[in-house]
Amino acid sequence: MSETNGYKHLGPRLGGSRYRQLFVKGTRIRAAIIADDVLGPQAMTPEEAAANWNLPVEVVLECIRYTQENADVLRQDWEEEEASLARNRALHPERYPLPPES
Repeated sequence: MSETNGYKHLGPRLGGSRYRQLFVKGTRIRAAIIADDVLGPQAMTPEEAAANWNLPVEVVLECIRYTQENADVLRQDWEEEEASLARNRALHPERYPLPPES
């Protein structure tokens, strides 16, 4: 297990990122993206998600644990992403159309 963040397979993205959440080490994949494959609306088993991403099941399970333990960080990243999208949409509405109403 990493002594710096408590996760063996997760860390900040090398080269930097605007996201505060952790990434799978050696990839550009956010832990939350992998966890969503298991916890999201079209849920896979951890084994299916591991095969989908070509990762060990241990990494998928760690991604799930990370998202459950760090919901506040994920929420902050999501809020910042939404605010950035709103700013860009205001400046360039033609580039950032609103989704159709359902």
